[in-house]
Formats: sequence, structure tokens, C-alpha cells
Amino acid sequence: QQGSLLPPHRVKRYETLAGKYWDTFYKNNRDRFFKDRHYLWRDFPDLVPPVLYNEEACEKRTADRPNYGGNLEMKNMDVASPLPLSISHQPSPSSQGRLPASSSLPASVPSLPDRRQSLGSEVAHYASAEAFGGESGLDKPAAHQRVLIELGCGVGNAVFPLLARDPNLFIYAFDFSPRAVAILKNHPVYKNSRRCFAWVQDVVDTPSLPPFLTRNGGQADLCLCMYALSAMAPDKIHLVAHKIWAALKPGGRVLIRDYGRWDEAQLRFKRGHRLGENFYLRSDGTRAYYFSVEDLRKMFCGKEGGFREIEAGYVRRQYINRADAATRRRVWVHARFEKVCE
Repeated sequence: QQGSLLPPHRVKRYETLAGKYWDTFYKNNRDRFFKDRHYLWRDFPDLVPPVLYNEEACEKRTADRPNYGGNLEMKNMDVASPLPLSISHQPSPSSQGRLPASSSLPASVPSLPDRRQSLGSEVAHYASAEAFGGESGLDKPAAHQRVLIELGCGVGNAVFPLLARDPNLFIYAFDFSPRAVAILKNHPVYKNSRRCFAWVQDVVDTPSLPPFLTRNGGQADLCLCMYALSAMAPDKIHLVAHKIWAALKPGGRVLIRDYGRWDEAQLRFKRGHRLGENFYLRSDGTRAYYFSVEDLRKMFCGKEGGFREIEAGYVRRQYINRADAATRRRVWVHARFEKVCE
């Protein structure tokens, strides 16, 4: 566990300033750090557009897709080669339109001269639809569209591939970094689309998701959490799970991929970086929790979780850089949970 815990006042400081450190991360890295996630449909069949979800395609995906209930081992992989998670039976959407590295970015979320401007300030604290701007000017899904929430959307590495792949998908995306959301909202796909709405929100420190998501027993079909829950203090994630539950329709599903217990990145932390059990501080001030499958089950399927498990397991991979013979062993948790109502 790499030594004793940091003193409580430092732990509290990094909890209080978590958003600031992530904002600085996006200031330094912009949209260059994470790659677009073109593999999501293979890992999460729930994301496959319904028009493609026929029996033949389902059989192919079942044959191609790893079984995350077990321990997946993939060895002798050259890190210079593409990851095996890219979709092979469908052409991957292009990444055209990404912001160039040299484009300027204001220090705060811009006031965009489009249909979303009437919303005014972002949702940081609210208690009603009126506090959110009365929802006037808010892009809303059509009756035939599926609705997905992405918690911790960053700069849109999942949003834009999903929009390109499924024309009947509407995405609500939020992140607690104003700079990340600004980059996403400046993307030409976002500006020209009526199928996405993004805002700034710290889901840990706000009482719920916006009313337009939680009314009538929930409005979303899916909630995607890609490496987002690990940035939160582990003792607060069950509260976030309840907020997700309130925004999903009955039978709606939450899709999770995050850092797993004993991942090599966890083992490399030195003394002076431990915030709690399996909870660490990176050198840039951001934090990472390393989950066990049981952690996720307790947070989402426990006494007050409100979800049932569809699947949950580890993804274990070994990467070998043949240039210097260096080996990296990565561990992730993968889970799908479904909302249940009594």
C-alpha cells in the first residue's frame, strides 16, 4: 500500500480542489491526452444502434467479445500496434473536426452564440428547473431517440464517436472541469448538432442530476462512466450511484470501465501518494481509486444501490514494448448494471 496515509488536511485539500486540478490537466493537455473511444460498441453491446442489433450481428459480437466474467489475459502485444478493442466488422468513424492543438481556449466556459445561450450559467448548484434556466433553449431528445448520459465526459472522446455511429442517439454530457466542457462545446460536431447537450457539474457536491433527467422516474436509457468514478473519493461513489439511478428509466443501464485493483499504475506509486485504501494522488494533483469487482457490486447493487448486475469482471492485459522489452500489466474493471424498481 506504499506507506502511510497523507495527513487528513492534505486529503481534504485534494478533495476540495479536485475540480481545479482536473481543470489544470485539461489546460495543459487540451484534447491531446485521451484518444477517441471507437471500441465502445464491442465492449458494451447496449451501445450498438438498434438498427444494427439483429440476430446475425448479435451472434458475431458474442463470438468476438471477451467474457468479462473471467480473467482476460492478452500477452505479447506490441504497444505500437493498435489496441484489439477497435471494431473490425464496422468502419470506425473518422476523427475529423477535432480542435487543432494551436486553437485558443478561454479560461472559462465560453458564452456560445447559439441556441444554448439562453440557459445562462452552467449547472453548478440548483434546486429546480427554474434555477437551471427554465430549460428554455435546451436541446431535447425526440421521442424516437435513445438517451445516454455520460458522467465525466471530458473533452468528448466518447461523445463524438457515439454521435457519429448512432443517428438516433441523444447525449447529455457533463464534467466538473469547465475547461474540458469548453473544449467539447467548441467542437464543430457539437456546434452543428442538436443531439447533444453538455454542461459543467460536480456530481459529488450537487444533490442530484438536473430535473429534466430525473422527472417521471428517470429520462435516460443508458449512463456511461468511462474512468470517471475513480476520480472520486470512494466513500462518495455510492451517493453518485443513487443519483444515476434517479436519472435512468426503469430497466436503464449504467456502463462502467475503470481502473482495477493491482493495476501496474497503482503498484508504481511511491510513498507520499496514498490518500486511502487503494486511493492515490498523482503527481499532477488528480486522484485515482483502483476498484475491485466487489467494490462496484457494493456501490451499485448493495442494500440501497437499486441496481442488479448484468456482468462484472476484470480485464487483464499485458503489453510488451519490443523496442526495449519493457512489459506493462494493466488491470481494469468492467461492469454493466441495470436499474430495478420495487
